[in-house]
Order: sequence, then C-alpha cells, then structure tokens
Amino acid sequence: MDIIVTGAGLSGLSTALSLRRANPFHRITILERSSHYLYSASSSSTISSKSYTSSHEVGAAINVPPNVSRFLCHPQPGRGWGLDPLKQKFVKSEGMLVVNPQTMEQMGQGLDHSRNEEVWRGGALWYAHRVDLHGGLLGLVVDMDDDDDDDDDDDDDEIDEVGDDDDGNEKEEVNGVEKKGRKGRKGWVRIEGGKEVVAFDPSVPSVTLSDNTVLIADLIIAADGVHSRAPEYVLGHPNQPQMLPDPKLNTCYRFLIPTAEIADDPDTKFFLDEDRKEAKVCRLWPDVKGRKRVIAYRCRGGEVFNFVVMLRDETNTAKREDWHAPVSKSEVLSKLSDFHPGILSVINKATDLKRWPLLYRPPIPTWHKDRLVLVGDAAHPMLPHHGQGGAQAIEDGLVLGLCLGDLSSASSPEELERRLQVYEKIRRNRASAIQVMSNVGFDEEAPRELEVYLKEEGWDAGVPKNMKEVVELEYGPDMVERTVKTMKDEVDAGWEVPRGFFPGFKGQ
Repeated sequence: MDIIVTGAGLSGLSTALSLRRANPFHRITILERSSHYLYSASSSSTISSKSYTSSHEVGAAINVPPNVSRFLCHPQPGRGWGLDPLKQKFVKSEGMLVVNPQTMEQMGQGLDHSRNEEVWRGGALWYAHRVDLHGGLLGLVVDMDDDDDDDDDDDDDEIDEVGDDDDGNEKEEVNGVEKKGRKGRKGWVRIEGGKEVVAFDPSVPSVTLSDNTVLIADLIIAADGVHSRAPEYVLGHPNQPQMLPDPKLNTCYRFLIPTAEIADDPDTKFFLDEDRKEAKVCRLWPDVKGRKRVIAYRCRGGEVFNFVVMLRDETNTAKREDWHAPVSKSEVLSKLSDFHPGILSVINKATDLKRWPLLYRPPIPTWHKDRLVLVGDAAHPMLPHHGQGGAQAIEDGLVLGLCLGDLSSASSPEELERRLQVYEKIRRNRASAIQVMSNVGFDEEAPRELEVYLKEEGWDAGVPKNMKEVVELEYGPDMVERTVKTMKDEVDAGWEVPRGFFPGFKGQ
C-alpha cells in the first residue's frame, strides 16, 4: 500500500516501523512539520543511518512502561522489536516511593518494580529522555531499510510482490475475489521534513500541505499530535481542549537537572542516597490539600534528573497546549514555598524551566473515517499523571501495522474498512480508559466515568481502587496477544504474526 503518515514523533515512527515489519512492500511517506530533519536520499530513495538524523530534541523525560517494553525491547530474540534500552541510556525502575513533601518521610509501602520483567512477561519499566526513545525508534526504522538495501543486488530493479502473476500483476484474494494491481517496487519508509499538513480529505484520501500541494495515497494515518487537524475531519467538528474543574491539577512545570550538580553541592547531596537506591526509583511528593505534587526520577543513564511539578493554578486560563513556554524559576519556587527546604534547594539548580497547561480532551467515539485513521495524541491526548501517553501511542502503531500487514493497493475499500474497525476494537476502549484515568495521579481515586470504557473493554475487575490495581490495568494487557486473538476471530482463523515482524521470529 501507498501510505502517508503525518508526523515523525513516537506514534508516527512506531506505526511506520510496524507497517514495514508486517509487510516489507508497504510504501510509507512520513510528513513531518519540523524542518529539523536532515537527510540525503540513497539510490533507492530509502533512508540510511549515516544520511538521516533528527537534530531537534523535543520534550523531557518519558516512561517506557512494561505494556510497551515487552514488545519494544524484550531481551529475548524473536520477542521484541530489538530496541536496546541500555544503548539508549534508559534507566530501569526498581520502584516508586511516596514521600511527605514537608517532612521528607516515606508514606506507605510504595510500589516494587524489581520483579517487573517476571510479573509482566518480559516488560520492565524504563525511564528515558524523550529524544533517546525517539532516536531508538528512528534507528530501528533506519536499520530496517538499510538491511533491505543490503539484500538488493540492484536497488533500481523492480521486484515481484507476493502473489504476482506471470504478467507482473499483483494477485491476491480479498473476501474470496481475486484482485489485480500493478507490479510494484520494494517498499520503503521516507521521512520528509518541513512538510506541514493543513487539511485532510478522508475519501480520496489526500492531505494538503501549507504550500497547497496535494498528496494522495491509499491510506492516511494522522500521527501529528494533539494539535492535529485530522480529528475534525473524522468527527465533523474539533475536539476542543477543556480546563479540568477544581480540584484537578491544571498546570505542569518541567525541567532537567544534571545529577553531578546535585552531588557536588553539600546542600543538595542529601537528595542522592549513598546506597544509590534512589538512582532507580521514581519519587512522588504529593500535597493533596495544597493541590500540588512533585515527581522526580533519573534518565540518560542516571546522569540527569527529570522533574515534573503539577499543581492547581486558578490564574491559568490557557486555551491551547504549549510544551515550550518558558517560566521563571522564582514562579516555580513560590508555588512550592511550603515544601521541605531541601527540595527547594534542589529545584533551585534548574536553569531551563517550561510551563505546560494541563488541558483535557475527552475520548472520541471513533478514530477513523473512510481512509483516514488516527493514532497517538491525535486520537487520545493524555495528561502526564500515569506516564502512559507515549506508551499508548506506540501500542497504536504496533496494532495498526499488524492489522494492515497483508493488505495492498489492490485490497478492496471494504476490506480496509474492516481492518480499521478491528484496529479500533483492539485499541479505542483501552486507550480511552487510560485517557480518563490520566486525569488523576496514581495515588488518587480513579474517576467513575472509567466504568463505561472498562465494561466495553471486558475488564471484569472494575474501576481500580488502589495503585496496585491501576498498574494491573495499565501494564497487564498484551497488545500482541490481543491482536492475534482479534484477527483470528474477526478476519482469518489462520492469521499469524508475520514472519520477521520481531527480529529472529520465524512464525508461530
């Protein structure tokens, strides 16, 4: 299939990776608004690790939880996509501690993550800098196309797709009817920077760029984030952001502090335990009455601390999300003035602080229309309380690629529609539940509106009552297993994960 993906972020790259792993004949063009993508095309118009990089770092740290790491970076060959978490400087979590923000005393037992890989079937909780995760996904896409180039004797030769007949026409059966198409070249993933998509046409399908160029494909996948215009074309109206009512938190501050700077100052050295237990845990300082909290954990191989401050600010009247707005250190310190002086001493070392309004967009009733489909934040933007936003985007990419793996340009519109419905059946209720749950912290009561999505999801345990049950809901479901089951039930009883989808995987 000829596929356009709008956006080269986590959802766009994971979708492209899954599509190409599931079917090496898919021809995928990723249109990225940022001009910070640098590349030079090889003779086969694919990308290479030496000629293609992203020079633009976005965001701060991010969680890579077990529900994603079990297929993204599973340690056993044939069980995951092959991303090396240590090479990407991820930090493996050993737990979460809840600490009193005034006395610095531990509250409760926290969460033990030391057995995550055993409990969650190979999935660990990793802490990563966002650019390290993004770079790892980009590297997998690049390496995949490099391997394809190495396998070709002549990059310019046409090759027969699976099912080609003797006349060079592609031949496949869709719902028992033989379809014929044109002989095609081997697939690719192309990433084009400086391409801002301003309009979508789901029926053609096509996208219109800011320079009025119109591009047509067999399928458009909108992966261009929370500000994507695609939901309006799917729903017929915008999915407008909303300010959460009091007492829910509506403001987030984010910043990074080098670990060495904390260690070298006698006034802040206390923040680092001598036995280094804190080096691999996430610490949470909640002030429920004051409607604010601080979260801190290490990333980049432990070299950097990521800090997130979330609070209720009645002066926040933002109508649009902005992750890059600067904020003064004095504002952050003043908001936390009743926290322990030691925490304030550590935060005082921050030099580049960002302010992010926490705006809520409710779950939407459908993720696709005709041949336009949504993934990631374009489908289900989430607040950061549970660290699941990026993870759910990667889950989307995994499932969508598998659902479309055996389709081609010759597949009927009816069959494509059926596969998009299967994708939504697997993903929409789960992501919607986590989207709603992400309005509150791990340690807070889960919203009752979760019930409708959990019922549709078939989650018999009901609304989570504590942190342990929240973790089971988020980490437990296996998207590969669920996709296999649903594809067998809805599409073909003999459906299997495609050969080569996971490195070393030779089929079920």
